[in-house]
Amino acid sequence: MAKYIAEDLRKSSKIHKDDILAKYFFNAADSGLQNHRLMLQSLLFDILKQEPTFFCHFQRLYRQQRNRVSESGWQTEWLKDILGRCMRHPVRKNVYIVIDGLDESDSYDKTAEILQEFTGDGKWVMKLLVTTRPEPKFTVLQGFQTITLEEKNTPDISSYTSSFLNPDKSLKKEILEKYQNDIVKGARNIFLWVKLVRNEFRRYNEAETRRSEAAFKRFLDRIPKELEEFYQQMLERVANLETQELISNSIYMFQLVQYACRPLSLAEFNDALTILIEERVHSCKFELADNRAHNLTDLIARCSANFIETRGVKYSELLFDQYSDF
Repeated sequence: MAKYIAEDLRKSSKIHKDDILAKYFFNAADSGLQNHRLMLQSLLFDILKQEPTFFCHFQRLYRQQRNRVSESGWQTEWLKDILGRCMRHPVRKNVYIVIDGLDESDSYDKTAEILQEFTGDGKWVMKLLVTTRPEPKFTVLQGFQTITLEEKNTPDISSYTSSFLNPDKSLKKEILEKYQNDIVKGARNIFLWVKLVRNEFRRYNEAETRRSEAAFKRFLDRIPKELEEFYQQMLERVANLETQELISNSIYMFQLVQYACRPLSLAEFNDALTILIEERVHSCKFELADNRAHNLTDLIARCSANFIETRGVKYSELLFDQYSDF
C-alpha cells in the first residue's frame, strides 16, 4: 500500500516538483531489508539524488572517516549526523518520508526513535508516513496522527465479501452474515487475502456438487490463514498441473508477465504465448490467427493458479509484487 501512496504523492499536485520524496520498505523475508542502518542509508541516497547540494555533508564525513567507511561501511551514528546536517542546510525543503512495514524492522522501537528524532527541528518541513501492524509494545510515535485501517476498510471488505459469497442472492441473511464475519475476521485487514479467498470460492463452487452450511464451513477451515501459505498452495497447484503441456504454458506465462517492460494487453499476451508455444514446441511455420487460444482468461487462471490476474479484457499482470518476491 505504501508503495502506491508514494507513487501517487509524486504524481499529485499536492507536492511541488522540488520537494523531496524518500521511501524505504522493510521486509521480514529479507534480513538485509530489516536493518535501521540500511533504512537511513537508503533514505539519504534518495535525498542526495534529488538534492545534490547536500553532497557537502556526505563529503565532509567521508573524508574524516574514509578508512573506517571502507572497512565497515557507514555506521548508524554517522548517517544520523549527515541527516541532521541536511536538515539544517540553508536550502529550505519540504521532505516526505514514506516507511512501510515498520513492524518488520529488526528493532522497530529504535527505528521509530530515529525517525522521530528528525521531525521536530531544522529548516526542513518533514512529513512522515509510517505503515505498521499494531504492536503491543509499540511505544513511540504515539503523538502522531494515526489511521487504523480496520476502522476504515472493514465495511469495504465486508461488502466485497458479500458480492462474491452471494451473487445469486440465494443465501439466507443470517447465514450470509455469519460467513461474512468469519472471512472479515480472518482477513485481519489484508484485502489481498480476501481476494485470494474469492478465487478459492470460485473453485469451491465449480467443484462442489452440493452446497450446504457444513460444506462451506469445511471450505473455510481449509483456507490458508497466511498469505505465504496461500502462495505455497497456489504454487503446488502449478507444479501438479495434469499435463506437461499445461506446465509448459504456465512457465511461458510467468516469463511473459515478469519480463515485459509494461503490463501486456490480453491480445498481446495471447499472440506472444502462441508464438512461444508454437515455435518451441512444434518448431514449424504456423498461422498466428489459427493458433490463438479462444479461452485465454480461463487458461491463464488454470495454468497460473491465479498468480496472474487479468484486468477485465485489457491487461494481464502479476496480481501483487509479493508474488514476484515469493
